[in-house]
Formats: sequence, structure tokens, C-alpha cells
Amino acid sequence: MARSNLSTFSQLASPLETAATVPIVWKYMGLSMGVGLLPIPWLDFLGVVGFQMKALKELSALYEVPFAKNRVKNILAVLLSGLGAVFFGRILAQGAAKLIPIVGPALALTMVPFTAGAVTYATGKVFILHFESGGTILNFNPKKVRDYYNEKYEEGLNLASRLRTPQTEIVDL
Repeated sequence: MARSNLSTFSQLASPLETAATVPIVWKYMGLSMGVGLLPIPWLDFLGVVGFQMKALKELSALYEVPFAKNRVKNILAVLLSGLGAVFFGRILAQGAAKLIPIVGPALALTMVPFTAGAVTYATGKVFILHFESGGTILNFNPKKVRDYYNEKYEEGLNLASRLRTPQTEIVDL
């Protein structure tokens, strides 16, 4: 599916998406951001992947799509790799920052939760789109949604950074 079709389709939220999927995405986005606060390098990354797996399992159940754990692990790896070298450089820097005494954990607190939330948000949104269009875990092609995933990752970063300000209203996912 072309990027323009994905963007057009994503603007047509079904009643199921708005009523049931949004809370799932927000719940796991928040949990991912929380696990991003862990002071142990790379444990946060494992936690985020775990929460993404749980989110996709819930979304699969909601859409009555069989959940294939090993296939989902592979999909998540391909989706993350699609974010490119800059993303992985950021992840490595964030993990390494936690190793710097005193300053490191504080520095990581300003970066890791937002990245964790954004990745989880993007993953959820991509799968909602895929399931809404009749797709399953088995026929999901990460390469076809790479641009849409990157777009939703950036959107997720924006949303996650806005969450730290209590008076900010976030009206629409």
C-alpha cells in the first residue's frame, strides 16, 4: 500500500478504533514510558518490547486475529530497524548515558521515556491500520508500512513530550 493511501486510510477511524484501540495504545505507551525510567541500561529496551508484545496481543484479540508471538518479535525487529541508524544511535547513547555516574541517569530520564513511548505508539497505530484493513499478523509486511511507521513515531515523540506538561490537552490520537 502506498504511503498516501495509508495516510488517507488512517484519517478514517472506525468506531472500533476510536472506542477500543485508543485506550490500549495509550496504556502501553504510558507503561513503556514508565519502563524507560528504569536506571539499568537496556533493561528498559527489553521492557518496552515486552509491552509492545502485550499491546499487540490485546489488539489481536480485539480484532479476533490469531497472535503469533515469534512472528511478532520478528516484525518488531524489522519495524525498529526501519527507523534507521539515527534511532539506534539514540538508543545506544541513551543506554550508555545511564552508565555515567550521577549525571547519566538524570540525562537519560529526559530522553528514554519519550523514545519508548513513541515507538510503542507507532507500533500500535501501524497494527491498528493493518487490522482495520483486514490484515493479520501472518500477512503483515513491515517494509510496506515503513514510512507510515516513521510518521507515527515522530507523532508519538511529539505526544510523549507533550505529556510531561499537565496543562496540555491532547485531543486526538
